[in-house]
Amino acid sequence: MLQVVQHLILVEHLIMKAMTSDNRPKVRRRWWHRIGASIVAFVFRHGFRVPVPTRRVMPQGEVPLDDSSRRWDALRGQLRAFLESSTVESAGNLGLHHPISGPLDIASSLDFIQTHFDHHLRQVARIEASAARGARSH
Repeated sequence: MLQVVQHLILVEHLIMKAMTSDNRPKVRRRWWHRIGASIVAFVFRHGFRVPVPTRRVMPQGEVPLDDSSRRWDALRGQLRAFLESSTVESAGNLGLHHPISGPLDIASSLDFIQTHFDHHLRQVARIEASAARGARSH
């Protein structure tokens, strides 16, 4: 479960980094990006297991939960501050450039964070259920 938390933090860190970059062009989505985004959303909603699209979001070693919690809280605070300082004009700027979904604006990037989180929350529930079954069988 610690690796799942670490993965979520790494993904959100990359998104935050992209959203706060000085060079954020307006998003221009093509038809194939919309197809890719639909595929990613389908995968997340139905819990399919797929490899991560980039090694940059692969957990490296084991980070204690307290450290991860502090980092996630700080990251969420930065995200909140960024969103509070954003304008309607900047909302169409690049947030995340997903390898499959393509360029996402800020609102779509936030939707991605939520859908991605929900996907992994179900994964954590499966891990917990499996651990409970294993504990009962011993």
